[in-house]
Amino acid sequence: MIKAPKCWFVVADSGRAIAYMRRQDRPGYDEVARWESVDATKPARDLVSDRPGRAFDSRGGQRHAMEPPTDPKLLAKRAFAAELADALSGAHAEQRYEHLILFAPARVLGEIRKRLAAPTAEALAKAVDKDLTKSPALDLFATFDAARSPP
Repeated sequence: MIKAPKCWFVVADSGRAIAYMRRQDRPGYDEVARWESVDATKPARDLVSDRPGRAFDSRGGQRHAMEPPTDPKLLAKRAFAAELADALSGAHAEQRYEHLILFAPARVLGEIRKRLAAPTAEALAKAVDKDLTKSPALDLFATFDAARSPP
């Protein structure tokens, strides 16, 4: 009997991700890994330590708050995407899966894809622009089955 290749189905958003794998002995899928970013789910005000600096207007003596040069929430989301890409690349190097199907919003997909190691990027069979992190299990599994079958 030919053994089916191991395929991970990863459902992600900007702050959490879950990897599933199809059961070999019975129908359905099992969760094989889970990642969550504490910082990506916090409000931006909780990610900075101080109040914003103050500056004088170019005209007059009024002062106003300065905007930070980068959005701390965006940085936290990018850091999570990099962490997830590293974890997926590591799992692929350990031969925990052979193929990868990734479901995430477009921005998250882009961040993950540009950080995947080359062998993992080759193992990426499909990337779907869809946020399924809040979907019920039965809907997820039906989506996974549809993604596995050829078009």
